[in-house]
Amino acid sequence: MADVITDILKLVKSSDDSTDKGKLARDFSENMQKIDDFAGKQAYVHTQSVPSATWTINHNLGRKPSVTIVDSSEKVVFGDITYVTDNQLTVSFSAAFGGKAYLN
Repeated sequence: MADVITDILKLVKSSDDSTDKGKLARDFSENMQKIDDFAGKQAYVHTQSVPSATWTINHNLGRKPSVTIVDSSEKVVFGDITYVTDNQLTVSFSAAFGGKAYLN
């Protein structure tokens, strides 16, 4: 798993014989930024405050995420999901309501 994450993030590695502490610190800082960016792209929460029978969700995750929807009472609700792009989807319901969509 670590190899997959390292490959995805393309982490910076100082050479084993490097004694340049400044380079090591820069590498560490750059890697932490990449990890933060990667972690931030793992999930998205959409709040639908205005009741609607169709929710358009712009999540910018760069993929087709799994979706769990709850109404304002926190009860799981099912709808028809259409992946418009890798960064947007719509969910259609039989009636208008508000709630949240959890994407990951």
